[in-house]
Amino acid sequence: MKTLVVNSGCQSFGLAAVLQLLLPDCTVTANPLPSTFDTPQQARASALALEGVDVWVSSDHFDLPEQHHGASGLSRLPRVLRVPQINFAAFQPDICYAVARDSGQLTHHHYNSAIAAWAYNHDVTPQDAQGLYTTTVFRDLGYLSLWEPSVAALRHSFAQSDLAPDFDTFFLHVQRGGNFMHSINHPKLAVLARLAKIVALHLGCDATVLTAPAEADDFLAQSSWPMYPEIARSLSLPGGGYQWKINAGTRVEGLRAFIDFSYAAYQAQGIAARDLVMLNRDDALYDRVLGAALERTAP
Repeated sequence: MKTLVVNSGCQSFGLAAVLQLLLPDCTVTANPLPSTFDTPQQARASALALEGVDVWVSSDHFDLPEQHHGASGLSRLPRVLRVPQINFAAFQPDICYAVARDSGQLTHHHYNSAIAAWAYNHDVTPQDAQGLYTTTVFRDLGYLSLWEPSVAALRHSFAQSDLAPDFDTFFLHVQRGGNFMHSINHPKLAVLARLAKIVALHLGCDATVLTAPAEADDFLAQSSWPMYPEIARSLSLPGGGYQWKINAGTRVEGLRAFIDFSYAAYQAQGIAARDLVMLNRDDALYDRVLGAALERTAP
């Protein structure tokens, strides 16, 4: 085993970096593939990039090498080790993706607060929008009851991979660190390090790899969504706050400042009120819960 390629979306780089530390005699490369291929030619090109690779550590497109093996394709198949992607919504349940209604384009900052997006769409003032971030609202939106569904979803992701037997020990380890996610789909480095060590075990390393140092760059730390204090309390975790790291150079301190930042970002993108579409959210639920909350606080 000399060459490994890692395909696991935005988690590829951290996973590859730790694997390189754990397997110094190997060449480990991150090569995240799109979730879907636009053309058969794109799929074939991605498969041919695996020529000469010994192990392909991948979270999707598992049959890609097999599909392109043989005549005018891969001369030999790499070993495919299927790994889960780490997604976990319980710490930051307010994150959503949203698009402009007319163009279908994602908002420039892809993560949005669903509450702030709804408030913007309904001409709620930033001051009144700030009053929507309460324990009662979070409870009624289901934000405080996502721990078990998040664990179940992560367990299912492991079950679809070659690491299914390792879920319980993996999760027991990472949950000791409290909030182990930068966002709903960006795990902190300690999580990817533990996953990489399990991968290394499957590639033939002995159990001492589990205690090996793994101080790699945390590529996903450039942006980070807070765990709201009310969420932290519901999970019996210390801390929590309203401080956002939007990207490497932009930090927003405080809830009101973030709402102002969000509104300004939508306006700068030319998205008018009622033209912002939240993806994968129950609009009727938000209408009911947030509308009622506004009525309770109305003078």
